[in-house]
This record gives sequence, structure tokens and C-alpha cells, in this order.
Amino acid sequence: MNRKVLYWLLVAFSLGLVACEGRNSSQAMDWLVGSWYSKEWQVTYDIHQSDSQWTIKNKTNVLTESAKLVKSSNDKKIVLISSEGTKFLITKLDDQTIDFQQVAKAGLFGITKKVTFKKMS
Repeated sequence: MNRKVLYWLLVAFSLGLVACEGRNSSQAMDWLVGSWYSKEWQVTYDIHQSDSQWTIKNKTNVLTESAKLVKSSNDKKIVLISSEGTKFLITKLDDQTIDFQQVAKAGLFGITKKVTFKKMS
């Protein structure tokens, strides 16, 4: 009897941990969602997440509609990669500032310079 109770408690605990981990990783990335403005480029990028897909676009161009998170260290350095192979390297400098770098797959045009963006309210 005690083994069954212990087993079911362990199963419930494990499921709770899995559910919390999924929620926490999604919430940990909430700071990135929104509109970001670069004074240097004079452009606003809108960054949104739907399930595990990330979209980055401005008024006239879609940079990616299906980027996936491939790396996150301490939720401050993020690497998103598009289905075309373009990498988006995003570093959180503070709650309102990011460094953004777009690196194209070999053989494609891309931006390699880091550019600073400020979050718009």
C-alpha cells in the first residue's frame, strides 16, 4: 500500500515539475516580446512568440515567421534560428535594451553588425 502511494506521489510530483518548467521557460522569455526600436537603423522590429515559433518583422519586411529557440543562457543571451538557417543573436542588456545581430547562413546575405534596440512602451 505504501509503495503505491509513494509511486503516485512521485508521478504527480514529476508531472508538476514538467508543467512548471514549460511555464517558467515561456514566462522567462516574455521580456523579449514586443516592439523594439533602433535609433541607429531608424527601424522598429516587432518580436512575437506563438507556441515555440518566433516572428520578427518590421512594417515592410518579415525577417522570420518560424524561428525556433536553439540556445538560451540565463535568459539573457538568446539564439533563434529560422527555417532558412538565419541566426538571430539577441543579448538582453537590461529590461529595456537589447543587442540584436542577424547572421545569415553561408552563401546568403545577412547583417553581422550588432545593433542596439530599445523597447517601446
